[in-house]
Amino acid sequence: MSKEEIIETLKTEYKDIYLPTKELPKPYYEKIQEVKVIVLGCDPSNKEGKLFNTVFGLDESLKYFESVNKNLGEIKLCKSDIYAQNLCQNYFKKETYENKKYWLEIANRLWIPYLKDELDALFSRDIPVFATSEIILRSLCYPEYYVGNDNEYYYKNVKYIKEHENKLGRRIFPFFRHYKYSLKNWREYADFIKSVIQLL
Repeated sequence: MSKEEIIETLKTEYKDIYLPTKELPKPYYEKIQEVKVIVLGCDPSNKEGKLFNTVFGLDESLKYFESVNKNLGEIKLCKSDIYAQNLCQNYFKKETYENKKYWLEIANRLWIPYLKDELDALFSRDIPVFATSEIILRSLCYPEYYVGNDNEYYYKNVKYIKEHENKLGRRIFPFFRHYKYSLKNWREYADFIKSVIQLL
């Protein structure tokens, strides 16, 4: 399904929650050939009703990316090393966690297959994904590999979601935005991610 077909489906079948906009945020990257990780956000919806030119508004400021940026610094990366994209690329009338049921449905039905094709066309399967929210993991993991709401499981046990365990076919690392998951407090997990990135 093309992006245009996805938007048309949203307009007709999800009009109560879909927020039409003239443009969708473009993925953020600096030099595509130097990308080391893919950073996934949920969607561009926000309480302020701001419309973004790029994902997380990274072409303007770090306001919506500050916690992720700090965590990138903990593993010796910066925003010039990333390709930032939203799993659901459209705006919604409500923020993600006020819209969980439909968000998960739309992510799985419409956007995950599109995202997989997008990433596979741009990057080798060696380039891993950083998931900035638990709901991203829930949508991407095959059900038998999803550990539920135990978000600390990955950090405590220094685990990631393996290629065969998710719908993108890439290594996925939880990289949550919430301050509780600041990598300065999870040194073993941070060092593990850093060691993986250094091998790329």
